[in-house]
Amino acid sequence: MTLKRAAERWVKKWGLYDIGFGREKTTYCYFAASSSTSLPFESAANVRKLMAKSGILITVADDFFDEEGSSDELEALTEAVIRWEGKQLKGYGKIIFKALDNHIKETAETYRKQHGTDITNHFRNILRVILGFTLEVHPSIGFLYFKFDIF
Repeated sequence: MTLKRAAERWVKKWGLYDIGFGREKTTYCYFAASSSTSLPFESAANVRKLMAKSGILITVADDFFDEEGSSDELEALTEAVIRWEGKQLKGYGKIIFKALDNHIKETAETYRKQHGTDITNHFRNILRVILGFTLEVHPSIGFLYFKFDIF
């Protein structure tokens, strides 16, 4: 199966394709990842897969935070990532969190098979640190939210 088909299946499996708002960037993220390295090695393929899925998740989450989510939904998703507990989430926040959780578990499992070390908690901690650096006060609703356009 090609990376593009795998990314399309993953997006559909986790509900990101039919989420109903924002940009659908699976093909764009696939080409961005594929053009970065074309080495035929398995490790390069894993990097492309990681990059494509990360780009898709960032795009969907960015659109959720910029366009779709209510202040309560944004705060709930932010707190769920900090606690790494998404059971109380509903709707789009739940979809995004589950896809993110799957992506991290899948990537960590690939790494564990290659290197013998579980890095799941390292990924989660990196996200918590990123979240800590990118929290900003939303001017119209007055609470902290995850800001993606820091690049």
